[in-house]
Amino acid sequence: MGSLETLIRFSSGISNPHLEEWKGKGGRVVGYTCSYFPEELVHALGMLPFRIRGTGCSGTSLADTWYGPVNCSYTRCCLQLVLEGKYGFLDGAVISRTCDHVRRMYDCWKAAGNLPTFFYYFGVPHTLTEHGLEFYRGEISSLRTALEEHFGRRLEEEGLRESIKEYNRGRRLLLELAEKRKREAPPVSGEEALALHVASTSMRREVYNGMLEEALEEVEERGKEYRGARLMVVGSVNDDPELLRVIEGQGGVVVTDSLCFGMRS
Repeated sequence: MGSLETLIRFSSGISNPHLEEWKGKGGRVVGYTCSYFPEELVHALGMLPFRIRGTGCSGTSLADTWYGPVNCSYTRCCLQLVLEGKYGFLDGAVISRTCDHVRRMYDCWKAAGNLPTFFYYFGVPHTLTEHGLEFYRGEISSLRTALEEHFGRRLEEEGLRESIKEYNRGRRLLLELAEKRKREAPPVSGEEALALHVASTSMRREVYNGMLEEALEEVEERGKEYRGARLMVVGSVNDDPELLRVIEGQGGVVVTDSLCFGMRS
């Protein structure tokens, strides 16, 4: 199985062979809920940052006890999987103030139980100002201290720089993927591209980067071309590439997006 097919398969559920191997070796996993979460901090502390998703949820009967039906399906599905015990592999979870629905997940999860030993609320600024930047710096500093104290690990500057370098490498590779999608007949579908983005949220970044490099080569070598109405998908959270398959099945090609699990990251 090639890297392209493997990464797409890794995006189809909240668990994957890489995660299972990591946990099997005693590795720690910290879940998070926002594109603006500093994954590099967790990575530099020798742990796996894992983005919490609702993938695989088939109903929200448990979550509806805490959330009303007018709340978004994404947050209800995430909470449903938590209450079903599907996120029992998390050693920590960090909930961010990205919207009122995700913000409320912190309260609901805390009240419902099934908490990991590290449970933290992390604020993100909603305006691009100097004050917002200073606020964000403070939140990152507090998060760093909380992680170090809880997990008994010290964040070294050299290790953090290496993690930043590795994550920036991954971002550059995903920008290469975005450039391929700009072609008149892209060699990759929107569904596949989103799956490659989603896979990045559940793997150690150095492993993911190596596989993504190979996947980008495979995209070119297989000689496929996707044609149709060129579409952009805009929204907040979509962690399910199947939605893009439905859209593209109607004759369109999703050539870019502004999604939390896609280009916005």
